[in-house]
Amino acid sequence: MTFERKLLPALLFASALSVTACGGGSSSSSNDTAETTETTDTKETTSTSTDSVVISKPASFETGTTLTVGGTTTKSTGAFLAADIDTSNNQLKSSAWTNGWTVNIHGNSTVWSKPASASANNDCPANTTLVGEVHGLDACELPTTVSEDMTLTNDNVYIVNNAGTRVGNGNEETAAARIITGKTLTINAGTLILGKEGSYLLVTRDNKIDAQGTATSPVVMRSTAWAQTGKESRGGWGGLVLQGNAKDFAGTNVQGEGGVKYYAGTNDADNSGSLKYVVITGAGYDLDGNGNELNGLTLQGVGSATTISYVQVDESLDDAMEFFGGAVNVDHIALTNVGDDGFDVDNGWNGTAENVFVHMSSQFTKVAGDSRGLEMDGYDPKDSSGNKYIDPAVTGDNVSLVTLKKFTVVGTSTSDSGIVFRRGVAGTLTDFNVTGFQDKGIEIRDRGTLEDGTVTDTKTGATNFAGTYNRISIKNSDFYSNNKAVGFAQKDDTKHTANAFANTTAADTALTTWKNAQSTSNIN
Repeated sequence: MTFERKLLPALLFASALSVTACGGGSSSSSNDTAETTETTDTKETTSTSTDSVVISKPASFETGTTLTVGGTTTKSTGAFLAADIDTSNNQLKSSAWTNGWTVNIHGNSTVWSKPASASANNDCPANTTLVGEVHGLDACELPTTVSEDMTLTNDNVYIVNNAGTRVGNGNEETAAARIITGKTLTINAGTLILGKEGSYLLVTRDNKIDAQGTATSPVVMRSTAWAQTGKESRGGWGGLVLQGNAKDFAGTNVQGEGGVKYYAGTNDADNSGSLKYVVITGAGYDLDGNGNELNGLTLQGVGSATTISYVQVDESLDDAMEFFGGAVNVDHIALTNVGDDGFDVDNGWNGTAENVFVHMSSQFTKVAGDSRGLEMDGYDPKDSSGNKYIDPAVTGDNVSLVTLKKFTVVGTSTSDSGIVFRRGVAGTLTDFNVTGFQDKGIEIRDRGTLEDGTVTDTKTGATNFAGTYNRISIKNSDFYSNNKAVGFAQKDDTKHTANAFANTTAADTALTTWKNAQSTSNIN
């Protein structure tokens, strides 16, 4: 199905803010569409008008949040060392890997500040447009397509184009149309990027991003609403999307959610660049109201040569982080104030995630009863009658085979289950600490997710189940203070008889057998 992007009106800086003229340089203006061009030895700036809107730094920023982690650590402290947790209040100490570069974990709501030596001087990088000032720095709007290598320095603030900014055009459907490749968007430490409602930053196939912040000066991506008011706006922009050439079980040219065109291929070792010490807040966008959405960080067919390390997504409208196929590995990920799902896996992601902190929002949930810490899906093709069935394969290109280590997952009064396994996902979870969810700590759906088996006929979905339960293994982990510890449900794709146990007794017996196996692996 082809989705048409529904553009929302541009979020203007603010009509009530003062309007000034950008000084410096020569200019010419004969009508409303005349251009102003300024040239220096290293930069060229094009502006659509000599008038610009100035956003001053707000008088104050919203009060930051201090989060807590699990208090019971009989088996595992999850994503953090025991020495990093203050046992008197279950808050994280300054020694935790999240301190100094994140927001709304250690009590601070902002981590970006204007460099002391920088100021507005009407000087934006080539192929960007000077549109005004933000917090005393030049505001440079990014183009719809980055067609040459571009470096964003921290002496400007950058505005994502209202129509979205893409790096290259590797998201075009045909190979012949993909003529802008091999381009890199470099973002220096301490750089601030702002997005408007409906806009997004997209790195397409065969192009890269190199966003390298530091532990004291991260790359920060926020909404323009935050810049205006000092308060973040959930869903204030569309977030960051990386697309690659790695495998996705939907095919080698898959249309991505959120109206971002095409991704995927056959190269699981593909490289989409690097994200290190990057903070993404206020993101998420629903294109059409039918689940066609962008997340805080969306990873579509991203390969294992890509580096994603020390990344935070805070106050996302949809999922904080979602994988569609691919083989990228991630570490030191903070997904906080989550309104939908925190860590979401689809379409055959085969990767490793380590040191991940998921904390659900206590004040917002997108859909009641549908907000999970982790939601992991496997492979659910259709038989010749159009009914879905679960393929319980654990090898091949169609399986979501996950390796997850050192997770702290914290629920709230508005969140559903801690972890949902469904549709044939398989994998190993080690050193988990999961607490505070209103439904279950672990929910397993579908017989083909719980029980080993082999599909014997893809036309009918007929499956030979093995009577063994080795698909999901959990080791050295704590699940506590959840409404229920673990449960099994046949909610998904139950029209197909091959996907169901004969009766409730058979399902309960299978779940008990699986639970007993986990108890021997040091799980509380």
